Amino acid sequence: MRIVLALSLLFLSSIARSEVSIIKIQSSGKKAHVLLDTVKDYQVGDVINFYQDRTLVSQAKITFLTPRKTKAVVEVYRGTALSNNLWARARNSNPERQIAQDTAPKKKRRQPAVYGNTRPVQMRTSHSGRGTQDLLYYPEENSFLLSTKALYGQDTLKLDGQTNIKGTRAGISPILFYAPIPKLALGLGLGYASVTNETSGTSDSASGMTDPSLYVQYQLKSPEIDDFQWFLSTEISPSIGKKDENNVLRGNTLIRVGTLLGMRHGAISWTASPSIGYYTETKEDNAEMDSYFDVALDGELQYDFNQQWAIYSPLLFSYTGEQSAKDGSYKILSFFTLGAGLGFKFAASEKFNIFFNTLYAITPSLTVETTSPALSINGSQSGFDINLGANLRF
Repeated sequence: MRIVLALSLLFLSSIARSEVSIIKIQSSGKKAHVLLDTVKDYQVGDVINFYQDRTLVSQAKITFLTPRKTKAVVEVYRGTALSNNLWARARNSNPERQIAQDTAPKKKRRQPAVYGNTRPVQMRTSHSGRGTQDLLYYPEENSFLLSTKALYGQDTLKLDGQTNIKGTRAGISPILFYAPIPKLALGLGLGYASVTNETSGTSDSASGMTDPSLYVQYQLKSPEIDDFQWFLSTEISPSIGKKDENNVLRGNTLIRVGTLLGMRHGAISWTASPSIGYYTETKEDNAEMDSYFDVALDGELQYDFNQQWAIYSPLLFSYTGEQSAKDGSYKILSFFTLGAGLGFKFAASEKFNIFFNTLYAITPSLTVETTSPALSINGSQSGFDINLGANLRF
């Protein structure tokens, strides 16, 4: 009798330790979002048993865990489709591991300091700035992500024998992402910018809405706490009007295809985002430009001080192809741009963070060729960006 009572108490305590609640079931019944208890140290691949009237009817494996391991996505691999009238608990597939976990001191897993997404900004003429990307974040199904960045920057263009041109840029660029299904996110961005160019004591300015952008991102590999992740991304930014001296529209249609590779190990993480962009012919009335392309490699190196604060360094390397005026009056030969910076991130919660960084970029060699008169003018360009932004998931 004591043995039976002891086994009954052990069984009941194991249920209490590993309660799992169903939050939402997908229409197919093969996947579900579940709420986990905080006692068991869940891992991707753990098995969840689903019962009906104390009869085991389905078994599912955990395929995705939130950073705090309070929620998970499970996928049925054996048994019937899931329904809301089932109750569930974690299967103790390895008793020795469970005993070790129950008796060993609980170690708090390091959580990521920030959450965000990668995105291009079109306010630069020589290269793109990018936002933040936490290695472990991706929008959950049926959730939104609002990513907003305010920018202030200056560029100085120096050409041999010519007066320097100083450009000042400021603006804000929000992007709203939505994840209709797991691993897929769709985004829409539209910003506002103001640009001023000064030379020889004179200046001209323009301001207005920037070109809209559509984004599609797909997650090829689901990340874990200390793991590798991989995204594919596409951006399409159609020109919505004629570019002239009174507005800041680019005048091109941009198509950019890229990917993001990321790795986290302990408190250190890195990302690399290679991409290639194609710009169609401009719609400018004066000095229309032929189509051209660029290749960019953006990256970040990050160190997490704790669960809220992190320091990181944004990095940039880009190659811009030759840009020619359609009337043949001048062309800008292809050039390289290098950039590096320093910034901080603060995560107020799992759903909200802010970031601040500065980025200094330089184009060490720049050549402009004209036909009337026939000249080849060498020069360089340098400048900086100051970025302040936030990411909110809801």
